[in-house]
Amino acid sequence: MIFVSGCSPLQLKIHQKLFKRHSVTYVLMALEVLLLKDKKFRCPRCGRREEILDRDELIGCLSCGLEFDKSDLECFDEADILARSEKQGILKVLLDGLLKD
Repeated sequence: MIFVSGCSPLQLKIHQKLFKRHSVTYVLMALEVLLLKDKKFRCPRCGRREEILDRDELIGCLSCGLEFDKSDLECFDEADILARSEKQGILKVLLDGLLKD
């Protein structure tokens, strides 16, 4: 275990995750979480605020691994918000249906 002095419990948790997963993308995302100061978004699926990536047009949740459009967060109730992957799945089904006809 690597000791990191002066870290909050969240930072320590992220450090632990970093050393369990070796994906460069995951490491960069986790480091970005350490730099976030404003926790105004929460994940519509799991409800966590601690592990949210605030991007330009979307937020990403490190806990459940889903991404959501910010415009959806502003327009819809949490229960009605679809993740980007869910939207892509719906579009794929619709397009596959059109291509069969």
